[in-house]
Amino acid sequence: MEKSRQDELKKKEEIPKADEARKEAEAEQKRLEEERKRQEAQKQAKSKFSSMFSTGDQDDNTSAGNPEGQPDSSVLDNLSTGKGRVGNGLGERELLYAPQIRDNTQKTGRVVINICVNKEGHVANAKYKQKGSTTTDAHLITLAEQSASKYRFSKSHIAEQCGDIIIDFKLR
Repeated sequence: MEKSRQDELKKKEEIPKADEARKEAEAEQKRLEEERKRQEAQKQAKSKFSSMFSTGDQDDNTSAGNPEGQPDSSVLDNLSTGKGRVGNGLGERELLYAPQIRDNTQKTGRVVINICVNKEGHVANAKYKQKGSTTTDAHLITLAEQSASKYRFSKSHIAEQCGDIIIDFKLR
């Protein structure tokens, strides 16, 4: 009788363990099923959207360009031009020479360059000035600084006079 009672107690202990193991197995099965569904949805989305970016038939030459075109053509040269004007600080100096500023990019914007002119009328210093500029593009800034250093002004008795040159880059 003692043995049957011990067997009965063991069975009562094993039932919760079996239920727990069954619940864990069901949870694992559910997790695996959800992962499979997620992967399937991801695969479908990938195939749906990747077709938007593929070129399709590799023999399709619609974007190959004109076969009689000139590969070294200068059609893109000088797409944008810059036009500078002298701002404050150099009012009594007469502008003798302003270089033509040409660029082959499609970048646009206003670049303000602070310049200092020596008494001979040559630009001694040209630096980008953020205030008043509408672009922070390094290419346009470098081009503007180089161009600003080519400006020539009338001679003066003042050893050094500083002011601004405003260069607007626009597409032609």
